[in-house]
Amino acid sequence: MLPFLSQNGTIHQELETDCDRCGGAGQSDKWYFTGKVCFKCGGDGRMLTKRKEYTSEHEEKLRKQREKRAEKKRLAATEENQDKLIKS
Repeated sequence: MLPFLSQNGTIHQELETDCDRCGGAGQSDKWYFTGKVCFKCGGDGRMLTKRKEYTSEHEEKLRKQREKRAEKKRLAATEENQDKLIKS
């Protein structure tokens, strides 16, 4: 599949790579009882992997969202710990 751009400038690609379960072999002697075939790639040894490349502006927006989410989680944990201390 050819790369395409989304509305925010993100480049979406599908790349064919070695299977991450069997390492590209397609089978293994360890899987003797299930037919030796890798279930993830179907025995081909190759699989499609999706990849995104963000613009610097969009990457900054995502970073700010992650930081905000982490701060909210930290505050919730702090409040929960304070409630436990009060109840003790």
